Amino acid sequence: MKLTFIAFILFLLISPAYSQLQDGSTAPDFTVTTIDGNSYTLYDMMGANKAACLDFMATWCGPCWTFKTSGVLEQVYNNLSAETTAIMIEADWNTNTNCLYGPAGCNNTTQGDWVTGTPYPITDLSGTNGSGVKSDYSIAYYPTLYVISPDKRTWLIKSRSYQEYVNWITKSFKLNATANVVHSQCGDNGKITLSITGGYGALTYKWSNGATTKDLNNLPGGNYSVTVTDQNVYFKSYGPFEVEGPSKRVAITSSQVTHVACFGEPSGSVTTQVDFGTPPYNFSWSNGQTGPDLSGVKAGPYGLTVTDQNGCTTTKSFTLNQPTLLNLSASSTKETCDQVNGAVLAKGSGGVAPYEYDMGFGKQSSPYFEDLYGGTTYGVTVTDANGCDEQTSVFVDVTHKPAASAGGDKDLDCIQDTIWLDGSMSETGTDIEYLWTSKNGRIVRGADEIIPDVDLPGLYTIRVKNSTSQCVAYDSVEVIDQRVFPDKSAVGDTVLNCLIKETSILGKSKDKQVNFFWLKVKDTAFVQKGELLKVGDSGKYILHVLDTINLCISRDTVEVTSDTERPLAEAEPEGYLNCTIKEIAIDGNASSQGAQFSYLWTTNNGLLLSGEHSLFPTVGKAGEYVLEVSNLVNFCKETTSVTVEEQAKPEAVYSQSIDVRNVQFQDQSVGIPDRWLWLFGDATTSQERNPTHTYAADGAYEACLEVENNCGNHQICKTLLVGISSVLALANWELRHVRCHTGNDGQISLTVQGGLPPYNYIWSNGAQADKITSLEAGIYSVTISDQQGTILERSFEIRQPAALAMRDVSVVNATAGKADGSIYLDVVGGVSPYSFLWSDGQTTNPASGLAPGNYSCTIEDSNDCQEELGPYEVKELVADEQVHLLREILLQPNPGRDAVLKLQLSETAPVRLSIFDMLSGLHYRNEFYGQALEIPLGTLGMKPGIYFLAIEVKGEQKSLRWMVTD
Repeated sequence: MKLTFIAFILFLLISPAYSQLQDGSTAPDFTVTTIDGNSYTLYDMMGANKAACLDFMATWCGPCWTFKTSGVLEQVYNNLSAETTAIMIEADWNTNTNCLYGPAGCNNTTQGDWVTGTPYPITDLSGTNGSGVKSDYSIAYYPTLYVISPDKRTWLIKSRSYQEYVNWITKSFKLNATANVVHSQCGDNGKITLSITGGYGALTYKWSNGATTKDLNNLPGGNYSVTVTDQNVYFKSYGPFEVEGPSKRVAITSSQVTHVACFGEPSGSVTTQVDFGTPPYNFSWSNGQTGPDLSGVKAGPYGLTVTDQNGCTTTKSFTLNQPTLLNLSASSTKETCDQVNGAVLAKGSGGVAPYEYDMGFGKQSSPYFEDLYGGTTYGVTVTDANGCDEQTSVFVDVTHKPAASAGGDKDLDCIQDTIWLDGSMSETGTDIEYLWTSKNGRIVRGADEIIPDVDLPGLYTIRVKNSTSQCVAYDSVEVIDQRVFPDKSAVGDTVLNCLIKETSILGKSKDKQVNFFWLKVKDTAFVQKGELLKVGDSGKYILHVLDTINLCISRDTVEVTSDTERPLAEAEPEGYLNCTIKEIAIDGNASSQGAQFSYLWTTNNGLLLSGEHSLFPTVGKAGEYVLEVSNLVNFCKETTSVTVEEQAKPEAVYSQSIDVRNVQFQDQSVGIPDRWLWLFGDATTSQERNPTHTYAADGAYEACLEVENNCGNHQICKTLLVGISSVLALANWELRHVRCHTGNDGQISLTVQGGLPPYNYIWSNGAQADKITSLEAGIYSVTISDQQGTILERSFEIRQPAALAMRDVSVVNATAGKADGSIYLDVVGGVSPYSFLWSDGQTTNPASGLAPGNYSCTIEDSNDCQEELGPYEVKELVADEQVHLLREILLQPNPGRDAVLKLQLSETAPVRLSIFDMLSGLHYRNEFYGQALEIPLGTLGMKPGIYFLAIEVKGEQKSLRWMVTD
C-alpha cells in the first residue's frame, strides 16, 4: 500500500499539470529569507531591467535533483547574472531545512546535498517564511521553473535547457517596437510602419483593427495598437498610435435613380447623398451639371465626381435606362353578313407592359374589340404602364347577306299532289345556293332550287347562301292545309284464333260521296275493292276512303293478329294399381296452368273416381285416360293420353342371347312384376331385371327366373347350352326403300345363322317371316329366337323421299290489261330432276306470259312420283307504295289536260307507265327507258275525269292521281 501511494505521489509531482500561472501573468512580488539568513525581495532583486529565474523544487523530488545536477541554472546565473537574478525555492513545508544539506537531520526524504556548490540563493518556504509564495505561483508539481521578464510577467520554462533560458532572457525579453505614423488626409491613406528589435524567432502581429501584418497601410484617421508575439509566445503590446485625419474617404452614401419613362424623352434623374471626407464638397457631373442631383436627362451613362476640402475625390457611375420604343399594330376581322361581328385585334409591343387600349369607347386591358360595324376606319391608342402612348388606325371590312324571300303562303288541297313555292325574289347569281327545309312538311323536288315542289302542309324555310362570302339569309313560308279528308272508321273482330279462322272488317264513312278499297302492308299484290275486308291471314291492312269530290283519301290501318298457340298437355300416372292399391292419381301438373285454362279427363276403358276437371284426377281401373286442356281465350285445345296399368299375379317369362359364354338375359314377364331373382345354375344369382352373366365353362345350365309383386310370385326354369352351339346372328339383310312419299312398296329380307334352328320371327307389324313386303316408310323391329330360346333383336328403317312440295313461289303479277305475269316454283322433295305440266299446257319452270288468273302445276320426279301444286293467282297490278329507284316525280299541271310527267331515277332503268280509272280499267300503257324522263300526257286525248297513273320500275310501282280538266 505504501509503495502504491508513493508511486501515485511521484506521478503527480513529475507529470505536468496545467494549473500553474498562465504565460504573461503578472509575477507576484515576495520577500523570503534565504538559508544563509539574507533577505530576498523579488522586485528589488530585478530592479528596472533584470529578469528573474525561479526554481520551485522539493528535496525528495527526483526530477528536481536531475535539473539541479544538470547545472543549467548555475550556467544561467554565472553567465547571465548581469541580466537576470535566480533563486531556488524549496516549497514543501513537510521537509525541514536540514533536508537541503543531505540526509543528516532531514525529517523526510532528500535526494542529496542541494546547497554545496550552488551559487544562487536558496530559500526554504514555511509557515513563517514566504507562506503565500507557493499558492501565489500556483505550484502543482516539481520542479516548476518560471522565468520572469523585466516587466514582471511570468513565463513557464518547458524544456529546462540552458538555451531555452538564453532565448528567453537575451532575445524574447529584448523585444521592442517603435512606430512611424503617416497621417490620413483623405481618410483612407494613413500608414503605420513598425521598427522591431529583439524577440525570439518568427514574430506575429495582431492589430486593434484586426490586421495581422507588421505594417498598416490605407488607414483612416484613428488610434491603433498592436501586440507582437515571438516564437516563445512571449508577447508585448505597443501603442496606441494616433493617425490624424477623417475616419473615411469622402463617399456617395446613397443615390436614387429615376429612369426615363418613355423612349427618347429627357425625363431621367439621379439624386445623391454624400458623407465623410472633409466638407464642404464640390460636385461635377459628366454632362456638365453641378450639384448633388442630376435631372432632365435622357437615357445613358452618367458619372459624378465629388471632391472634398482636402482635394480628395470619389466617383460613381449611373446608367439611366429607358423602355424600348412603344409600338402598336392592329389587324381587323371583317363584319360578315351584316351581323355586326367585326373585330379589331391590337397588339402593343415595347414600352412597359401591361398595356391599355382605347378605340374611343374607353380604355380596356384586352387588345380585342368586337361587335364592330364594318366599312369603317377606327383609331386605336395603346398606353403602357408608364403612361406612354402610341396611335394607329385600322379599317374593318364588311360582307352583306344575300336577299332571301320564300314568297307568299300557299294552300294545299287534294286535287294537286304537289304545289310549288316561290323563292324567285331571293338573290340570284352563279355564287348563290339555295336550300329548302321543313320540320313538318315534305319537299318532293327541288330542295336546292329557287322554286321547289312540296306535298305536305307545314312551315318551309329557304336558306340563301353566297358561296363566295359564305353569308346566309333565311325566310319562311307556310303551306296551309286546306284538305278536308273524308270520315273513316273500321269495325270488326281483328283477332284470329283456333275458333275464328276468318274475320270480316267493315270500312265506314259518314260522308256520302266516297269509294272504299283495302291494301295490305308489305304485300303489293293485295287489293280488295269495297268497304268489306275478309281475311284469314294476320297482318296490317289499310282502309282507303276516297272522297270523289275533292279527291282526298283518308287511311286507317287495322292490324289483324293471330293467336293460335296451343296449350301444353302432359300427364303421367303416379304408380300402378295392384292387389292392394285400388286407386291412384294421375299427375297433369306439367300442363299449361292459369285462369284461362280448363281441364277435362275422359276414358273409354278406365274408371274416373274424381277430379275429372283438375290436373290430379283419381282413377280406380287400368285403362287409357285422355286429358284435354282448353285455352278459354283463344279457344285452342291440346290433348294427351295416359295409360294406367294394373299389376296382376306375375308369370315369369324370359329370353336370352348367348355369345359363347356371355349370356344376356331379357325379362319378358307379364303381370308387371317389380322384383326379380335370377338363378344362373352355376351357384350365382342376380336381382337385376335384365342381367348379363358370364359362365366360367361350357356346358348345360338350368337358368331360373323368379318374379314377384304385391299379387304373388312365379318361377320359370330353362336349360341353356352355353358355349356348345354357334352364336345366333344375323348374317345378311336387304332393304328396299319406298319409291314415292307415303308409298307402300318397301321390303326387308333377312338371312339368319347360328343358334339352334329352325328360327322364329316376330315383326313389329305382326309379320312372322324372314321377308316382309308392302311396307310404308318407318322403323320395323324383329325378334328372332332359336329352339333353345336365344333371342336376337334388330331394327331397320325403311326410308322414303321427302314429299314433293313447293318451298317457295315467285309470282310476278300481270300488268293491268296485259298477259305478262309469270310463276316460278322452287320445288323440294322427291328425287330430282323434275318435270312440270301447267294447267295452261306449259312445261317450263317458270311459266310465263300469264294473264291474270289461277294456275296449277303437276310435278313428276325421276321415280315417277307426282304431286299437284297450286292454284297460284296471278293478279293485275294496281300500285305499289315505294319505288326505290325513283328519286323525284312531278306531274304538272295537275289538275290540267296538258300535263307533263317528269321522272328522275337514281340510275338508267326501264319504266312502264299505265293509266286507268277505277271504273273502266286500263286506258294507256307504254314503256320508256332512261334516267331523266319527261312524258307529255296532253296528246293522249283523255276525257275529263279522275285517272290513276301506275309507274312501274323493276317490279315496284308508284301511283298518282291525275285530274283531267276541260
